[in-house]
Amino acid sequence: SNDKKCVKSCGENYIDFSSKECVSNCQNIKVVNIKTCFQNIQNEYPFKIDKTNEYVEHCGNYNNTEYIQKYGENICVKKNECSGFFFHTNNQFYCVANCPNSKKYYLSKDRICLEKCPNSHPFFAQDNLKFICLSSCPDNNPFDNKDKVSKYKYKIEENNECVKMCNETNFKYKIEEKKECVKTCNKLGFEYKIEETKECEKSCENTKFPITILHNKTCVKSCPKNLDLFNSNYYLKCPQETHKIEGKNICECNNLFYIEKNNKNCLKNSSICNYEDYLYLIKEKNQCVKNCSLDANYKFSFNNNCYVRCPKNSKNFKENKCECLYKYYYKNNELICLDEKENCDEKMKFSLENSNECLEKCPENYFIFNDKCLLKCENEKIQNEKECLCKYKHYKNNSILNCLFENENCPSNFPYLNTENNECLIKCPNNLLTFKNECIKNCPENFFVFNSTCVEKCPLKYYYKTNKKICEISDCLERDLEENIYFYIHEN
Repeated sequence: SNDKKCVKSCGENYIDFSSKECVSNCQNIKVVNIKTCFQNIQNEYPFKIDKTNEYVEHCGNYNNTEYIQKYGENICVKKNECSGFFFHTNNQFYCVANCPNSKKYYLSKDRICLEKCPNSHPFFAQDNLKFICLSSCPDNNPFDNKDKVSKYKYKIEENNECVKMCNETNFKYKIEEKKECVKTCNKLGFEYKIEETKECEKSCENTKFPITILHNKTCVKSCPKNLDLFNSNYYLKCPQETHKIEGKNICECNNLFYIEKNNKNCLKNSSICNYEDYLYLIKEKNQCVKNCSLDANYKFSFNNNCYVRCPKNSKNFKENKCECLYKYYYKNNELICLDEKENCDEKMKFSLENSNECLEKCPENYFIFNDKCLLKCENEKIQNEKECLCKYKHYKNNSILNCLFENENCPSNFPYLNTENNECLIKCPNNLLTFKNECIKNCPENFFVFNSTCVEKCPLKYYYKTNKKICEISDCLERDLEENIYFYIHEN
């Protein structure tokens, strides 16, 4: 209606502060419980109720509905509509998309993020980046989400983790009767293994593999004619990470190996020795050892390699440890030490951090900085594809890039800062102007260009044209035909 009248109160309607009118609904911002419309009240009522134009002082109970805050946002959502998880911190609960690393466990019934599983649910199973707590493996608790947890049937032998299948873990053999994953079939009562199904059995009888190979307690369908030997055990075929030596029924490691309890242990796809404390390599044998001194024929060590004698231009400093005095490189698997005045060849100019070894290129997943190969860009450096770049000011001295700290000034021998790329220079390049200790494109207002430098006024006998601001020698009485300007001497 176009009829208007003045009233003491708007009754059930809202008060619109901007127009001083009673309205049935707010066009702008609505504040819950005080029946008032505002244009901007976010300082007093900073929290917005999700999917509405209503604001409140803090998340809580409104209109018989409980609201909680989205973590990191000023938004209140209905507690029963929080699709993620409930994270408790700062004496209140928040709605989060995923539990943080500090509280990565949760119960399916209430979705509260926990530091560890409670005693009622001592088992856990991986759920993306989180762990769901279970009462058993599989979870038999009627209050838990069956669709989510019923697939985790097997328990890992050494902890309370539940998994869907044993062969996806380091505990690849399963004891079906106990729903348990084990590393080897050596548990009392379940000592016979079936390699095809990765199962541990009480005996081979009454299985699909009824015949027993006694020396390694393996169940097979029939006795093989030719077994392959590896580590005093016979196999139907060479085990994983090994191959059969041509003309012999003997298996050998594909890559490096180490020996423990007289057994060879093959390292998967490895070109360096990095398993536990087996860190030294005897290249001639492809073998990793704990210490070079354990093999009398290869007792000298250098860079985690064992040698018959110290390489040329290297020296046994102490405890049979050889060291190159200066830089070195490998050629045909032989270590070559360079003389003091020799540098790495241009084709092998790279080296690992804290190492003098010359390399043709940096290893994969390393970053280049000053021809050094770094695992990550640290301190004042940032990553750019395969290189580390300086994050703040920097300068090059003898082709070596030096990075400065955030608030550090250019050094006195490189005093000028190129503001375009943060590089400290001995002098500004020809395409830039010098202003104080900076190289810039244009002088500031009220400054003039003299010899590629910004000055407050032109020197004696130099004058400037008002439209160019460049100091130059000129006959002040001569007419500038090109710009149709007469020069005259001003006190400046």
